[in-house]
Amino acid sequence: MISPLWSKILAPVALPTVSFLNICKKNTFNEAEPYGIKNKTLRARIITAMNSGDSTEAGLPGNPWHSLYQLQRLSRNVRKNLYKITVPSVSFHAFEDDIAHRRNSQLVYDRVSGAKQLIWLYNSYHMITIDNDRKQVIDTSLNFIRQAQQSSCGTKSIENLIEQILEHEIGHLV
Repeated sequence: MISPLWSKILAPVALPTVSFLNICKKNTFNEAEPYGIKNKTLRARIITAMNSGDSTEAGLPGNPWHSLYQLQRLSRNVRKNLYKITVPSVSFHAFEDDIAHRRNSQLVYDRVSGAKQLIWLYNSYHMITIDNDRKQVIDTSLNFIRQAQQSSCGTKSIENLIEQILEHEIGHLV
């Protein structure tokens, strides 16, 4: 996890400078235990995959500095425009998230203009779609989609397609 001092004080100045000067292209902030995963068995599997050098299985062991700067820019833009979201939305956040603070999801909830739900997950860390609460995320997401379909006269085929995608993407991780 990136320290609060770094993320709050140094990163807003250092990352834009690094990007502007186009330096430190190979530098990364390496991930650390628990890697956003509460489930110890899954975490061990993810660590093995990350360290194997094959990022297709579990991602990279760290985040490049330049990509974090782009993430900063995206985050700033999203925060400024949240009020423009008027469609129904559902947000999930792990109550014990080891990477992103709960305030982030609360901020989204508070600033979105449309109908909204904020779901706290109590048995996962940051990686909620693969951690212990993944079933709740899938079920709640599908219910949300069904309700949105019913209110907008959607078709059954869209629901089936989304369900198949979710089951495939999450099922292969279990």
